Amino acid sequence: MTPTMPVESSAHATDPDPRLIAPDMSCRLLRSFLDVTAERFGHAFLNRVVQQAGLSVEWLEDANHWVSSVWLERIAVVFPAPPNRHNPVKPAATAISRQAQRAA
Repeated sequence: MTPTMPVESSAHATDPDPRLIAPDMSCRLLRSFLDVTAERFGHAFLNRVVQQAGLSVEWLEDANHWVSSVWLERIAVVFPAPPNRHNPVKPAATAISRQAQRAA
């Protein structure tokens, strides 16, 4: 299955980087992540971290779109761990990023 192309939005005047939208995970699966993040931290926070990872919330809200493992690693790195909570994803993603940088 190939990802669908987005409708242009204010956040992305052009199509997203193809490396970020390879069909590794359906945005349908990200729906609960987006909802919980917006509920806990606010829409402004969600927009900021999603854009730092290279996509827009509008792109992710379309259940027919896809994100790549590259984007998933980026969001894990830019998503800050909540204070006083254990976040097992961020340390692992950071370690993976460092290993990838050393290998390059």
